[in-house]
Amino acid sequence: MAFYSKKQKRIPKKMAERRHCTKRAYQRYGIKLTRKIRLTLIGMIQHRQGVFIKKISNRMKVWKLCIPGYSELIVVYDKERKEIVTFLPN
Repeated sequence: MAFYSKKQKRIPKKMAERRHCTKRAYQRYGIKLTRKIRLTLIGMIQHRQGVFIKKISNRMKVWKLCIPGYSELIVVYDKERKEIVTFLPN
């Protein structure tokens, strides 16, 4: 008699990017990334209030953002999903 475990559902890519982003923000900058901070950073990118560094692919770009109270943050932004993918070290 065989026992089969339930198949686990895959999480959407956007949610995986958010989890990764949150981990890297804390690991590399010591920032506890809340929804408010994340949306502020995304808004800065969409309104071109940061410094564009380079294009990685057709959907990924690297930006440098300055927020009062934090050091300069270097992030990778996914324009297709409108989400920050990761934080890069200085």
